[in-house]
Amino acid sequence: MVNEIELTTENYEQIVSKGITIVDFRADWCAPCRMMDSVLEKVAEDPSYKNVKFGKVNVDKNMELNVRHSISGIPTFLFYKDGEIIDRSVGLQTKNTVKSMLNSSLNK
Repeated sequence: MVNEIELTTENYEQIVSKGITIVDFRADWCAPCRMMDSVLEKVAEDPSYKNVKFGKVNVDKNMELNVRHSISGIPTFLFYKDGEIIDRSVGLQTKNTVKSMLNSSLNK
């Protein structure tokens, strides 16, 4: 995917600290998480979001991040602007919902 970054405990804060970032907390075994891949891909292809970073956190490998961000279900999406969480959603989302949340983040 365009602008996709694998996030870990080591690089998380650095990546989300500047600009707009969507963080996808997910697992490889999670069917809804895999279904969201195509939704996020379509959003990432939109030229309006060329500067948005799309990060993925493997919940099985990054337990500290799960606890820090109170992740209790996946997929969970955190929307960041310059290191601050602007929005949060849990579960399957439509392309339009993701775009709407992104637009809200861009305008805050």
